[in-house]
Amino acid sequence: MRVFRFSISLLVAVVVWNVTPARADAPSIRPFFGSYEGSALLQSGEIKNRELRVIIRPFGEAGFTVRWRTLIFKSGKDPTGRTQVIYFEPSASNPKVYAATPPEEAAGIATDQPLAGHPFGWARIVDKTLTVNVLTISEAGDYVIQTYNRTLIKTGMALAFVRVRNGDVEKRIWGELERVAD
Repeated sequence: MRVFRFSISLLVAVVVWNVTPARADAPSIRPFFGSYEGSALLQSGEIKNRELRVIIRPFGEAGFTVRWRTLIFKSGKDPTGRTQVIYFEPSASNPKVYAATPPEEAAGIATDQPLAGHPFGWARIVDKTLTVNVLTISEAGDYVIQTYNRTLIKTGMALAFVRVRNGDVEKRIWGELERVAD
């Protein structure tokens, strides 16, 4: 009987030691997983309608992807669109920050070499808001940082976007997206 208890205890210890613990100090990305669709308005002298789609899915063991598509409608013109995707993994040095994976490791727009002119991305979760930042540095040393705050709300997600170039706000966009799938 003692050998049986010892074997069970040893088995439990092995399982516990080999399981990667959830980061108690890092908010979970899981509530954000799903597909969202909606519209947004850009306020800068004129109003431009935009249709948005955001998909947030698991990536790897503890990471996630954010894929978003924006269709921009301008008066008298065909809509233009853009799709972006970034793959994030937990940062080794800070469990509350996710680092974008370089393109060699996952197909996405972000890299770990912003001074080479490639976008650099990182994300974090505070309360019910997932913030994704994308920094781009030009050859001349100018920078653009895009910040996407995606906040969970009862019906889906609220979006607040800002683009800053060399310290000056160029664009702000607000919108709401409805959760259409998990």
